[in-house]
Amino acid sequence: MILPFKKIHLINTLTLRCGHLAIIGDKLIFTSSFIKEKTNHLAIKEYHLRKDKSLFKVWPLEYVKDVLRRRYVNRKRAIQISFIHGKSILFEFMDENDL
Repeated sequence: MILPFKKIHLINTLTLRCGHLAIIGDKLIFTSSFIKEKTNHLAIKEYHLRKDKSLFKVWPLEYVKDVLRRRYVNRKRAIQISFIHGKSILFEFMDENDL
């Protein structure tokens, strides 16, 4: 099964990672070349990836427990993926039609 790359944001507590998500074979793949930090009292300095570097995350599909549709900024354009080991991640799609 191949899902073409979709433009998304990976949302963590203090960071927003802009990138692309794809399902290739039995893996969920996220690539990013841009990280934006939210300003807060805990941030000491901004973090940026070097221009020649990118973030690359891979999760085996066998570790996925649930995929739930979620609201983000009051729009139904996000999914939450829960894994069997208890961690979950939130992806925001740029277009609601991509869900």
